[in-house]
Amino acid sequence: MSTKLNVSYFKTVLSKVYDYPTLFKKELEKAKNHLDEYDYDMLMNWLSNNQFSNLTLDL
Repeated sequence: MSTKLNVSYFKTVLSKVYDYPTLFKKELEKAKNHLDEYDYDMLMNWLSNNQFSNLTLDL
């Protein structure tokens, strides 16, 4: 089993911490550090297409 963090992991985490902006931003920063550019772009597109877009505008 791979221990590499992936996009679906971060989607799950970010959707659970959405109500906590500080934690949300920390997890998003962690995603940026762990994902490659393509996967991070996919995650950001997913965020912007869902209810999470207002928290990602400040980044």
